[in-house]
Amino acid sequence: MKTMLERPPSGTQVRWTDCPDRASWADRAADKIAELLDASIASRSVASLVVAGGTTPRPIFDRLSTMPLDWAKVHVGLTDERWVRSSHVDSNEHLVRHALLRNEASVAKFHSLYSNRSRPSGGLSEAERSLNSMPRPFDVVLLGMGTDGHFASLFPGLPETRAGLDIRNPALCVAVDKPQNGYARLSLTATALLHSRLILVAIAGRPKRTVAFQALAGTSDAPIATLLSHRKDDLEFLWTE
Repeated sequence: MKTMLERPPSGTQVRWTDCPDRASWADRAADKIAELLDASIASRSVASLVVAGGTTPRPIFDRLSTMPLDWAKVHVGLTDERWVRSSHVDSNEHLVRHALLRNEASVAKFHSLYSNRSRPSGGLSEAERSLNSMPRPFDVVLLGMGTDGHFASLFPGLPETRAGLDIRNPALCVAVDKPQNGYARLSLTATALLHSRLILVAIAGRPKRTVAFQALAGTSDAPIATLLSHRKDDLEFLWTE
């Protein structure tokens, strides 16, 4: 591992791992996820994995797809979805189907968030039914994080984000009908994501490292900081340049 100039704030309960390069970062994430899925299959004959989309997790998916698990017993879902058809190149479902659900993982059961409705708000009930058909608690939630501290599609400053971060809100999803970064979106809530055995936050780049440290130090009001305020144990950051 590289010697870093910065370290996580002292006393934090959150596990933090620096990886020297993208390959070792992807390998470590894939190995951790596979270990927990395998353990769940052994103990309850089923496992569940919820993953982020975007470009960052692609190498993790590539590696994970080759892991020798009993993938027919694994249910896979998404932390959020851009409101485009699954055939669209920017669809998170499109990414997961082409990067993760292949090789050994081709037989896993996928649970879509998208439905053929004009707006995400019109598809909320169908998305919740899809999520409710997954084994819970989720065994692993693989999150990404933006430089603004957002995760899933819970962006700073939105009323939907306030609802999505409120753990008193029993809803599993929130709809973001107004486009963010080009797309309307549907996102899992903190209530849904926190009902998991492990939250693994995989990030890359110095700016995201700084944002994460600020959240861990309690000096940030970014969405990721709110998540951390409710979950310290069984939450792990993996970081690389």
